[in-house]
Formats: sequence, C-alpha cells, structure tokens
Amino acid sequence: MPVVSNHHNKKLTIHDIAEMAGVSAGTVSRVLNNQPGVGTKTREHIQTIIQQQGYRASFFARSLLARQSFAIGLALSSTASELFTGPIVPELVGSIGDALASEGYTLTLITGTREQRNQRLLHEAAEGRIDGVLLPDIRIGDDIIDTLLAQETPTVIIGHREDRQEVTWVDCEHDHSAAQVTRMLIEQGHTRIALVNGPEEFYACHLRLEGYRSALQERKLDYNSDLVSTGPFKSDYGYQTTSTLLALPPGERPTAIVAGSDIIAAGCLDAAKSSGLQVPANLAITGFDDNILSTFTYPPLTTVKMPLEKMGQVAVSMLISLIKGEKSEPTSLILPCTIIVRASSGV
Repeated sequence: MPVVSNHHNKKLTIHDIAEMAGVSAGTVSRVLNNQPGVGTKTREHIQTIIQQQGYRASFFARSLLARQSFAIGLALSSTASELFTGPIVPELVGSIGDALASEGYTLTLITGTREQRNQRLLHEAAEGRIDGVLLPDIRIGDDIIDTLLAQETPTVIIGHREDRQEVTWVDCEHDHSAAQVTRMLIEQGHTRIALVNGPEEFYACHLRLEGYRSALQERKLDYNSDLVSTGPFKSDYGYQTTSTLLALPPGERPTAIVAGSDIIAAGCLDAAKSSGLQVPANLAITGFDDNILSTFTYPPLTTVKMPLEKMGQVAVSMLISLIKGEKSEPTSLILPCTIIVRASSGV
C-alpha cells in the first residue's frame, strides 16, 4: 500500500499508521514500544512510515493498546515534605527518573507512613495504574514484598538483600566498605573505635555492623558492645551518642568513630567540638553516603560514597525486564562503594 503524506495536518492515530503499513494496530504498538514479535522488514517499514508522517503516539493510546500504564511506582516510607531531606533520596530518585524516561516510562512517587505506602502501592498495582514497583527503603520483616509477589506485580528492591531466588534486588557493599574505613582507622593507630550506626531495622545497618566487627577481628581487637549504638539517621542522635561516649573515663572512651551516615557524623563532629576536642587530632570521625554536607563540615568528612546513580539504573533495567516477561539476569547484584578520604579521619 503506498504511503501518503499527511498534507492536511490530520492528527494521525495508531490505526492510521497500521492501515498505511498494512498491519494490525497491535503490531504498530509493539514497534512503538520496542517489543519483540515483529519481523525486521516489517519493523523497518513501520518505522519509516512513522518517521515520514511525523507520528507521535499519545500516552493514552500507547497504554491502552499495550495494556500497560507505562508508569512505575517508587514507594518511600516518608511524607512528601520529608522526601528530599534524606541523604540518598535525591540522587537515587533522579537516577531512576532519568532511566525510566529513556525507556518511555513515567515515575509515580508513592509516599506516606509504611501502612499508607503499602495500601496505596497495592491499590495502584491492582488497578493497573503502575506496571511495576521499585522499593528503595525496605525494612527487615516488611511483608510488602510477599504481597506484591503474590499478586504478580513486577518488583525490584534497592538497598536491601533477600536470599530468595524469586526476589530481584540491587545493593552495594555496606559490609565491605564499613570494614575498609574501620581498617583504615586501625592503621592510624586507633584501638578504641566506636560505631554510631543507623536504625537496626535496615539490613544495610546490619551489614555495616558486620563489616566493622570483621575489621576488628581481623586485627585481633576486642569487640566492645559499649562502643556500638543504633539510632535514626539524624544529627541529634549522633550528637547525644558521641557526648555519652566522650563522657567515659579516658581509658575507655573512643579515639575514633565510624558513623552510619554523614548526617549522624555531623552530630558527632558537633559533640567533639562541644567537648573541646579537635578532629582528627583527638577524635577521628568517618561517615557514610557522601552527602553534599560532607564537604562543608569542619573538618571535611571522610565518608563512603554509594553508587546511587548506578543502583538506580540497574534497578530500572531489572524491572523493565520483569515487565516484559523476561527473566532478569542477574536477579541480584552487589555494586562496589568508594571510600572518599578527607581531613576528618586524619589519614
């Protein structure tokens, strides 16, 4: 069938393109969405017509024909007003948004308390308003994973690990990185190193504890539970905990602190200053995240940079594979972190 140019600026539909190409609207939809099932010559013919006609599928038409929403739910257990105050959310969400846009998907943010998040997430998935789910802040024992799997919603977890083969996830080396910074402090001559860790409900914080303990064990230093604490990713927790540690007798107080986040470490730095100590001369401190805050503390903070951009990209790639009915390979991935050395560690 000859192709006729759209001289009258008629708003073309996917059915018009299908008629011009002599194929079904479903075949055109598969070409538009880069899906398999279309021969090379037919695909090239349809693409030529689309280019000649200047056709752009509307979001509604595309989703209706493909029976997809072309939207991905990103679920976070926080209010919308708190969303971008966290240490890792802005970079991770930006990476995910860019990766989804390049695949032709939109990003739907789902926020609220854990109960609100779960309720809305399951409703959006059941109603077909989202094609898949990304979960970047799963807590230990959170049953939302099982529920999503039970209703066959494609799901990828970020920053949390699962032993089950049916769960797809991407994470980074929390344990290895915590061991590295602890080992680095030991090499500086520190033997009393405190861990001011994040919340114990996060698997990442358990891994950081494991890394810290393994470095002590490797260098034959005793693990002292009095030097280990868990708490929220907040500076006042870092301040209060460090103040308590520094109130210990001289032979018992730590000479170095491994903090579970840069925000916690900022509180540790303030407590050291309030106690009349100099960092790193009297107390070495390290953080975790490489938040922009870490370059503006005094002194600048030695920290662990997580590969957030790469984690977001990998998670999107895994999820798109699941949505297309393909088995994600690999089903799990652990990416390396980078130690950023600055003045606070004395290295």
